[in-house]
Amino acid sequence: MSIINESINRQQRTFILAVLAFLTDISRVSANPIYDPSIELDHADSFIPWLLFFILVGIISLIQFVARGLMLQKRTGKGWRIIIPLYGRYLEYKNYWRTKYFWINIGFSLYMLISAIGINHLENETVSTLLAIPFLIALAVVGVNRIRLRMNTLELFGFNQYLGLLGIIGLGFITDFLCGFSKTGKKEEKEKTDSNQEQQENIAKWE
Repeated sequence: MSIINESINRQQRTFILAVLAFLTDISRVSANPIYDPSIELDHADSFIPWLLFFILVGIISLIQFVARGLMLQKRTGKGWRIIIPLYGRYLEYKNYWRTKYFWINIGFSLYMLISAIGINHLENETVSTLLAIPFLIALAVVGVNRIRLRMNTLELFGFNQYLGLLGIIGLGFITDFLCGFSKTGKKEEKEKTDSNQEQQENIAKWE
């Protein structure tokens, strides 16, 4: 009998160990799924278009920044000032429009920043909605002022001011390219030189 009991105990121990080993294998499989190369391929296919998009946006932003510097160079002779944060934008409002609209945009931008932080941290949906309405109004004011700045800039550089409406569909950088890389500034300098020469000739005649 003792031999039979001992064999039964061995079978039970073997069965318990087998169940534990089976459960351990299941947990490993669930934690470490089988490698599937197609998964990485899918991730790569979705990542590459975004990478190309960000590279394109970076190139356009860089060219636009250079164009804005050239525009300021034509108006003030000191285009390098465009690299100074906020001050460069202030100079654009000063030379292309009015500085009071720069301060209006700064005020509304600060309000949007503060209200956005408040909206994200508030749990009350009613209060968040009430804050979101003036946030959208401030966003609209800032956007309209930026478009009006572009329209005024285009007119100063001899282009149709209504091209500034391209900013509504996100193509405002085109207007910066036109004003920055055009020969408008050189043409104005030539006209000034010609008028000065004409005045000097008229003075010489009368003398």
